[in-house]
Amino acid sequence: MRKLLLSLSIGILSIVFLLLYAAPILFQEGNPAPLLTAIMKLEKTDEGYIQYTETEMKKKYISKNNRENRYQVVKEVLEAKGWSYEEQAGSGLIFEKGNNELIVDTKLYSSYYYLWSLPKEI
Repeated sequence: MRKLLLSLSIGILSIVFLLLYAAPILFQEGNPAPLLTAIMKLEKTDEGYIQYTETEMKKKYISKNNRENRYQVVKEVLEAKGWSYEEQAGSGLIFEKGNNELIVDTKLYSSYYYLWSLPKEI
């Protein structure tokens, strides 16, 4: 009985420690459910990106971080919509279309994925 109680206590403490350690990573974007669902879809397909949420102003996407040409997916998506890539400024990618300029903010979600968003009207 003591071994069972000790094992149960160690298991519960391990889970609590893991949740405390992983919580900042999992909840950095709020509710992690849409992101985890998008990651599962991304891993099961050959798609370069998955939309994980949409607000009144933006559509938010997640892509794999392939390190060599991390932002190639974003560039391809916007070039297909008529935007031309100009330069990178920090974590922002600058695109131009005619007299319009668009800055796409990117954010590393983990070492394996990054997040980016586009205005809804694009």
